Amino acid sequence: MIVIGTDTHKGSHALAAVDEGTGRVRGQREIKADDAGHLAAVRWARGLDEERVWAIEDCRAVSRRLEQALLAAGERVVRVAPHRMGASRRGERQPGKSDQIDALAIARAVVKDGVDEFPVATWTSRRWKSGSSPITARTSLLSALACSPGCGGISSNYVANSRRR
Repeated sequence: MIVIGTDTHKGSHALAAVDEGTGRVRGQREIKADDAGHLAAVRWARGLDEERVWAIEDCRAVSRRLEQALLAAGERVVRVAPHRMGASRRGERQPGKSDQIDALAIARAVVKDGVDEFPVATWTSRRWKSGSSPITARTSLLSALACSPGCGGISSNYVANSRRR
């Protein structure tokens, strides 16, 4: 199983995937903070390991859309309070601060303390943007993920609809 640490920002998200048993880095990536980026993140993660959990720094003002997209895709998501990843970051040997270092620290904090020690993100009862429901969002994302192999990896309908929002 892998743990994918996510450092979220308004315009982009940094991702770092680590092995749950060893903490060894399995991959790193930066995505745009939009629907197409969220879809790309899910596809990337599915290519790394069959079993995974997403660890998102608990900044819901900027992480909510990613969290909802992951839940819509059927992914397991836990929330990591900023103070919990601070101890992991201090233990890293890399000097300075960057989004990738923070994403790695978030993932390793979950590996160190155990996935079950973090609150699990769930659907909210609030209405989603444009009055859509979680079911509509899930259907849209799953349709995009199931697009034909010749579509270039992202459903053109999904991308077109993303641009309208």
